[in-house]
Amino acid sequence: MPSVVARKSSLLEHGCFNAEPERVGDWDMWLRLCERSPVAAVEEPVAIYRKASRESDQMCSDSREICQQMLRVQQSALNGFRAQAASRAKRRHARQKLLDRMYEIMMFEATNAIHEGDAKSARAKLREAFRFRPFRTMASGRLPWLLIPLL
Repeated sequence: MPSVVARKSSLLEHGCFNAEPERVGDWDMWLRLCERSPVAAVEEPVAIYRKASRESDQMCSDSREICQQMLRVQQSALNGFRAQAASRAKRRHARQKLLDRMYEIMMFEATNAIHEGDAKSARAKLREAFRFRPFRTMASGRLPWLLIPLL
């Protein structure tokens, strides 16, 4: 949250930080705030983001769990009154974009795991990618990795 400025009164009024979606609580808070307050964005990057690695064992290094929590948070946001005022097609598009991004993350991590010789992790990531976008996973040619038993 290094790049957000918000009024304290707005945060207090709309529920502040919810620690329940453990890894995406900040996104949950911003979505809830956007539901009830006007927002503005700048196009210029204002922060540098570092992606955690598996070895870092940081809370944000479990991409599978982060994706699951993001799906739940987004569904809650899509049930909000502003989202419900949008067309069904727009809500579906927002959901599809998130699923696409999650698929890309899982495929990227699966590819890295394959190159590192970590078949178990690669299969787990491919299974997640398959859950998000089954037809893309099959078309990618990586589906056989899902079927190889652990040695």
